[in-house]
Amino acid sequence: MIPIIFPATAKAFGTLGIGAVPEAFSCVVDEVRNQSNILTLEAPLDAMCKDQLTEGNIIVADTNERLKKQPYEIVHTEESLADGRIIVEAQHVAYRLRYSVTKQISGTTVSQIFTAFKTAASMIEENDFTFYTDITTSKTATYNYMSVWDALHGTEGSLIDTFGGFIEMDGFTVKLLQRRGQDNGVVVPYGKNLVDLQRVVDSGDIFNGILPVYSSGGEITVVGSVQYSANTGRYPYKRTEVVDFSEKFGDTVPTVAQLNSAAASKVNNQGIPVATIAGEFIPLKSTLDYKDFGALESVAMDDTVRFYAPRMGIDITTKVVATHWNVLKDRYDSVEVGDVRQTIRQAIAAI
Repeated sequence: MIPIIFPATAKAFGTLGIGAVPEAFSCVVDEVRNQSNILTLEAPLDAMCKDQLTEGNIIVADTNERLKKQPYEIVHTEESLADGRIIVEAQHVAYRLRYSVTKQISGTTVSQIFTAFKTAASMIEENDFTFYTDITTSKTATYNYMSVWDALHGTEGSLIDTFGGFIEMDGFTVKLLQRRGQDNGVVVPYGKNLVDLQRVVDSGDIFNGILPVYSSGGEITVVGSVQYSANTGRYPYKRTEVVDFSEKFGDTVPTVAQLNSAAASKVNNQGIPVATIAGEFIPLKSTLDYKDFGALESVAMDDTVRFYAPRMGIDITTKVVATHWNVLKDRYDSVEVGDVRQTIRQAIAAI
């Protein structure tokens, strides 16, 4: 697909906009599940529509093989005379919700909160988005003067933290779904299209006991007793950390029993080493040998994928957590599976 440029005010993208960028050297969309959705484009300084590649304007490109013609707002540009190119970074327009601020809203379902996001009385300013969810769980959620984006997934107590689910950005529609992906029976065997596979076992930050406290005005006013995990016996010594539950109780001062109950719930199932398996592969659909069998190798965010690597004793089924879509070639450069906190590219970027 050739990236197409639209003005910042555009809401529909069925035309050729204000220009295209056929001269682009590269254009890649990187999406990490529930974390980021970024487009990076590189083009020559003498590209016909170079002057339209300015902050605020929108670049329309595919996010992956299923989410087509998605709007990305330009937020950063770099020009180099020596390299003779401009580098543009754009983020999905859904990130505009970082600047849409709620008043005091609460609800017991995701749908109720989503309705409040579109109710003028609940918002400082109205937004241009629609919201959808298939999550029907009932829990209490309250948000006081924060951005819609933070209420959705940016803070402790957010909708994702409270109800779970996965964000899908589709134009000016934001969805919180029980699951985004599907299972097409895709298998990634060692020696075929597997790029990398890593297994990491980490026990460095594990705790198996919580001492709960409540603070007010910067001073600890209520202290509970240590609550231990059933897994405490895995280690020759106790691993206790202090946890402040002030945010959970707000202005209502808890009793020691209430503090202990909150700590017991939090420490439950703690104390087990975290085993992370992260893999990176090239979908066979993106190769010439399998171009006629694309439907059998369809892969997108949150899809189930089986990894098979006898050399490491690994035969697991896991889910896609990051995709790297080559817009110009209409195919993936790579796909990552495993734990979203430990993707291959993130580990490389940290070096």
